[in-house]
Amino acid sequence: MPNQPQRSWTIYVLWLVALVSLGLNVAVINTLLTVRRQAAHGFAGAADVVAQLKIASVKYDVPVDEHVPVDSNVPLDFSVQVPISQTLPIKTVINTSIRVLGVPVPVSAPISITVPISFTVDVPVQYDVKFNTDVPVKFSIPIEIKIADTPLAKSLDDFEAMLRGLSGQLGGAP
Repeated sequence: MPNQPQRSWTIYVLWLVALVSLGLNVAVINTLLTVRRQAAHGFAGAADVVAQLKIASVKYDVPVDEHVPVDSNVPLDFSVQVPISQTLPIKTVINTSIRVLGVPVPVSAPISITVPISFTVDVPVQYDVKFNTDVPVKFSIPIEIKIADTPLAKSLDDFEAMLRGLSGQLGGAP
């Protein structure tokens, strides 16, 4: 048997350290690959959320509860034609005296007549009507804004493309 030098225990320790280091490196690489897959999956999920956000809309009811002051003058300037059609009965006795040969003679004259009256009168109306009040205004305005119709949609498109690109670079589905 040839004479083999005895290996010292330090060689065994060195081999042990090398094997432990190799095992730790394999564990770290495996962990990094797992993290990479998870990050790719996370980026793909975030891209899906951004895609759903693009087709969403913002709905809001804007309540309006105000008082609108009204302070106004409305001038009225017109004429109204008023027709008058009437029959006036006149019954009276006129007492007077007449001089006959220088002597006053009393005379009594009974009058009984009807006088027909028919005419139209223009009545001018000139008046300022003043309004001074508060008008309550209360309603709700429904508003729906589609995100796809806003300038935000372009930014969301770019952001989704970036997330899908990162997912593809990390090994996920683009």
